Amino acid sequence: MLPKYQELLASERVRIRRLLADPKQPPIQPDMNNLLLQQTFGQFANPIAKQMAAAEITVRAAFAELDTLPTATALRRKTDLLRSLGYN
Repeated sequence: MLPKYQELLASERVRIRRLLADPKQPPIQPDMNNLLLQQTFGQFANPIAKQMAAAEITVRAAFAELDTLPTATALRRKTDLLRSLGYN
C-alpha cells in the first residue's frame, strides 16, 4: 500500500473520464505533471521510471473508466490506448 495511491488513481479516473466524454480532447496519454505521482511513488531515479509509473496509473485508470462502456467499445478503446502507449 502506497500513500496517496487511491487519491492518485481517483484523480486520473476523473481526468480520463473528461477525455472520454469529449471527442475533441486529445488521445489519452500519461500525465507526467500530476503532483500526486511523486507524492505516491517518491523521488524518481530517472525520467524513464517516472514515465513508467505515470503510464501504469493511466492504464489502470483508463481501463476502470472504459469498463463502464459497452463491452465491444471498451475492448476497442483499450486496444487503441495500449497501442498509443507503445504496446503491441
